[in-house]
Amino acid sequence: MRQPIPPRESTTGTSFARLVPRDILRFDAEQRDRFLSDEGLEFLAEATLRARDELAHLLHTATVAHHACGFDELGQSARRIRRLSVRAGLPDLARAADHVIDCIVKYDSAALGATVARLHRLGLMALAELAP
Repeated sequence: MRQPIPPRESTTGTSFARLVPRDILRFDAEQRDRFLSDEGLEFLAEATLRARDELAHLLHTATVAHHACGFDELGQSARRIRRLSVRAGLPDLARAADHVIDCIVKYDSAALGATVARLHRLGLMALAELAP
């Protein structure tokens, strides 16, 4: 079992804790194979690249919308990321997109920042996995 990271003393005398995210991206291989087989074997590389490009665009759009406080656009991007991740067999990414949507619906701005960051981290992991 891992030992928790002890809080450190800051220069001002107050303590703070260091957060170390440990996200792991899992693929649903069966769903991913079904998604890729819909395109046919001869279009396998093209389908993967198209999904990767779409995911990259949606992650960028979501990040820009979050920074601009465009919550409607952020919600739309999160829903599109969720649909793509379900089709591509990325259940963790779909769950992170669901959490972003929940935070928007509940007006939970404190949790929204953390969930958008998690969505972005998992999205970058998915982009690396979908790389040719």
